[in-house]
Amino acid sequence: MDSTIESIAMCILNERTYFGLNVIVEVCGREEGFLDKGSYYEAEIVFPIKYHNRYIVTYRNLLKEDQSGPLTAMVRPEDLRPLQPTIPVPATGFDFYDRVDAFDNGGWWVGMVTVKDGSNYRVCFEHNNTENTYPISQLRVHKEFINGQWV
Repeated sequence: MDSTIESIAMCILNERTYFGLNVIVEVCGREEGFLDKGSYYEAEIVFPIKYHNRYIVTYRNLLKEDQSGPLTAMVRPEDLRPLQPTIPVPATGFDFYDRVDAFDNGGWWVGMVTVKDGSNYRVCFEHNNTENTYPISQLRVHKEFINGQWV
């Protein structure tokens, strides 16, 4: 198991994963027009509110509307997951139809490789049927966090 996952202090509270203070997590973006789990944003837990089943997080790559500093928000536990472990990209790169996460607009977006052009990849995003091109450095292997395990 990746040391990043092992270092996250977690315990079970009310049948949910509990994240402690200062833990870095990924927050699921649930916005109208997107898949239920279409994007993930890195954030730090700045205040766990145990009795209200909420967390206050500060995003690492999202800013307030006035650009004055990092965005802070209250989120539900079901919208959080641990940081995805680092999974090496295969030496041959990604193949057509591989599910990947592409880093764009401050978050990781779930998509599928449709074209490989040198070290760049064209990724189709199912939530809005668009395609964008990314260098391999902005892609990662897609994994889901299900029942406490990365699959």
